[in-house]
Formats: sequence, structure tokens, C-alpha cells
Amino acid sequence: MGLFGDVFGLAVATSVDIYNEEKKRISQEQKRLEKEAANREEQRNFIINSDIMFAKTLISVWVYTFQSDGIFEDTGKEFEFFKNLCDDFLLGEDKKIFLDLNLTDAELDEYEEIILDAIEKPLPISEIKSFTKGDNEFRLALLQQAIWCAKADEVVEKTEMKFLKDLAKELRISAMDRDLLFKKHEITTA
Repeated sequence: MGLFGDVFGLAVATSVDIYNEEKKRISQEQKRLEKEAANREEQRNFIINSDIMFAKTLISVWVYTFQSDGIFEDTGKEFEFFKNLCDDFLLGEDKKIFLDLNLTDAELDEYEEIILDAIEKPLPISEIKSFTKGDNEFRLALLQQAIWCAKADEVVEKTEMKFLKDLAKELRISAMDRDLLFKKHEITTA
């Protein structure tokens, strides 16, 4: 075969080696990209589930607060306040809670339905407690939300006050922090 055959054979063998190495590199890169995509999807799902839980937690606290005085009718000030909270903050036209996730309309409708389920079946306080564990700011914000809801009809009933105190206790908010919020919002702790 001669020199030409040897060089040709070496070129083919080298090309095959290069091709196999490149194929291996591409395969590794593809696996890496697939793993990154899976991680992005996992992260996206985590964010969606966290946002859903956040919304269900808020709605549950609102519902419990509005129900605490025994007067939560779809014609009262409290209900109007509740409806505005849901529309403006969570589920209105912009679906603010999910703005950054580029969800399809079908996904938005599905998640909205899951969230609104908390109106009929609020999360147990134990779940709210668990979700807020270690986040003192969020727990204080929930108590503040509850205070606003209790004041929606301009009268904080004794049963609402009891609920607010019990909620603060369940969320492990100190009496001092609770009383500071009550004072800030002009609620007496009788």
C-alpha cells in the first residue's frame, strides 16, 4: 500500500478517533444541558408550588379572620375587602403572583383554581405554621394582614380580637411584637 496507504489509514483512524471524541463530548454536553433543563424545570416547579402555598396561606388567614366574628357574607364590607384583596394582590387580571413565570393561560387557570380552593377549605393553622417556620417577617406580615381584615368592617369584635391573639400565639409571635402591631393599627388588647 505504501506511504499513501499508511497516511490515509492514519488519517481515517485519527478522524474516527476525533469523531468519537467529539461525539462523546457532544453526548456529555447534551447530558449536562438536559440536567440543567431538568434543574430549571425542578426550580420552576418549586417556585410555582411555593407561590401557590404562599397564596393559599394568605387566603386561609384572610378567611379565618373574616369568619372569626361569625359575619362573613357576600354582601358585607368584609367580603368586599376580601374580594379586592384576592383580585388586586393575587388573582386579578395580571395574576401578579405568577408574573415572572411565563405561564400559559391553562396553567394560570389551573393554579388559580387550586389557590381559590383555600376559600372553601382553608389550610389548617398547623400547615400555615409549618410554612412560615423560621420566617419571622412573614409571620408578622400575616398577623398584619389578619389585623387589616379584622378592621375591614371598621369594628374589631371580641371574637376577632381573640382570633388575632390566638393567631399570634400559634405563629409564635411574641406578645411584645403582637402588641406593637395592635398599637400601630389602633387595636386595643382588652
